[in-house]
Amino acid sequence: MNSFEARPLSVAAAKAAVKNDPAAFVAAEEARYREAVETVAAAIHDGKDGRRFVLLSGPSSSGKTTTAGLLRAALAAKGTVTHVLSLDDFYLGEGKAPLLPDGRPDYESIDALNLPLLQMCLTELVQKGETALPQFDFSARRPKAERVPLCLEADAAVIIEGIHAFNPCLGAYLPSEMTTRLFIDTLSRFSNENGVWLSRRDLRLVRRIVRDDRFRASPFSHTMGMWPQVTRGETLYLFPYAKTADLVIDTVFAFEPCLFRSFLLPLLAAVPPNDPYAETAKRLTGLLTVFPPLAAELLPQDSMLHEFIG
Repeated sequence: MNSFEARPLSVAAAKAAVKNDPAAFVAAEEARYREAVETVAAAIHDGKDGRRFVLLSGPSSSGKTTTAGLLRAALAAKGTVTHVLSLDDFYLGEGKAPLLPDGRPDYESIDALNLPLLQMCLTELVQKGETALPQFDFSARRPKAERVPLCLEADAAVIIEGIHAFNPCLGAYLPSEMTTRLFIDTLSRFSNENGVWLSRRDLRLVRRIVRDDRFRASPFSHTMGMWPQVTRGETLYLFPYAKTADLVIDTVFAFEPCLFRSFLLPLLAAVPPNDPYAETAKRLTGLLTVFPPLAAELLPQDSMLHEFIG
């Protein structure tokens, strides 16, 4: 097992580390994640000549955005100019996504993206080294009128980030010899003497609830109402292609349940008993209260977890 694959994490060990030396605990976990990013950057930098494309995929709240930014910086430090292309900018917009059986839009489907435009941009980048990328206005829920020019240097890298990055609809337009596939996810689980205590999916849900509350003005019940559609989309459109990854990073920090406890427990306490997701709030409360609190001030300024707590 290398340093950036899944680890068995112990609830008892996390509690002891927070009690004994929380600053050292945070520093060690942050260093582990940085080592993973640096290792991936070295593999990409050393493994291919000329222009290269990094397909970065992972489920919701796995840390794709921050990881893409840190990988870009790590590659730049090695002399590789790197650009980030977000698949979210290719959304068709409100009212144009395919529909689920219940009539709701399926924004997780790859058909919610402007595939002809995406394929044209990828083809232009491969053949000419330049294109004009769309921008999506999430406030207005539609593409912006202006497109942003992108011109690649001779040995530049492009990180293509999104849940559909591994989909064959993209791969068909990118030569395999120019492509590296990076998969990130919360791969480690927290266990106690009775087995799994905090699952990989529950940890991502904790991250998403906190992020949605702090950045998207989305209350707990709204996030929970969307969660089944999100996980359905991952099962259909993401995980079937995960095994094609060349490189993998586990984005779990062993201290993060202790960190998120202080942010999430007040939100869960405010959920009324008649809320349709009251039982989920109660279950998550039980999972987090066993962890001691950890001060957010111990996080470095560029920690990936600021993506969720600000």
